[in-house]
Amino acid sequence: LTVPSDWLNIHKKIIIYFKKANLVYNDLSECFQDPIRGYVAIWALPQLVTEGQQVQADLASLVKSM
Repeated sequence: LTVPSDWLNIHKKIIIYFKKANLVYNDLSECFQDPIRGYVAIWALPQLVTEGQQVQADLASLVKSM
């Protein structure tokens, strides 16, 4: 995908966020096979929510500036 230069930073943040969310989701789905990974995923959830809110705020700010 070609991303406009003024959207590059938010694009990277979104990709990083969804990669982290995918890892947490996968770890939670396999918590019965590996309880430690499940525990770490639960521990990471509040930070993931905060990062998601920040990404949404950054995206909203960028859209409003256009």
